[in-house]
Amino acid sequence: PGPNNAVQAATESKPVDDALTALRDKTEALRAECLKYHLDSYKADDWAVAETSRSAGLAAYGSDYDLAKKSFEDAIAKYEEIRKNSYEAIAAELEAALVAAREAAVKVGADGYYPEQFGLADSAARDSRTLRADGKNAEAYDMAQIALLRYQTLTKGREALALKQKVDQNGFVQYDAESYALADSKYGEGLSSYGTADAAALEAMTESCGLYAKVNNAGF
Repeated sequence: PGPNNAVQAATESKPVDDALTALRDKTEALRAECLKYHLDSYKADDWAVAETSRSAGLAAYGSDYDLAKKSFEDAIAKYEEIRKNSYEAIAAELEAALVAAREAAVKVGADGYYPEQFGLADSAARDSRTLRADGKNAEAYDMAQIALLRYQTLTKGREALALKQKVDQNGFVQYDAESYALADSKYGEGLSSYGTADAAALEAMTESCGLYAKVNNAGF
């Protein structure tokens, strides 16, 4: 081969090293974080560019070192840009959601009826804001989700008690005693899971509401 072909062959045959592997792994980690928090939906065009660069890097990995390196670097830069811009948009949405969820809980009297549990929800919301201020956006997002679950669980708890009271006042237990007992059990499960398994707590409290409503429907 001529000199140019020799250079090209040498470039293509350059072995994969730790530096290139680190670039690949960073690309995959950034992409996974973006997908976890649904950041791909905020900047669709930029996401497509990042995905193209990533695909080119993976295709060249092990066969064209320089192309793989540049492609991964381009993908990393684009994913980081998407992450930064998207988290700013998400922060505003999360703050609005936290305020609305807290107001809904206060409206049904959850702050007075469950003072300790309500304090845990407020604490999670404060922690989320602190993390966001420190630039820890992913952690702030996760903590905000916990706060939302807690506010929502307490709101559902108050709704469940209101439905239970209606059942008791009207003597409707006789029409579906099994659902009534299960509703009581789910309510207790929701309270016991609160603060440690918040997603499960909300699910149980939501089921409790549905079961009490079922008993009321049967009675009416």
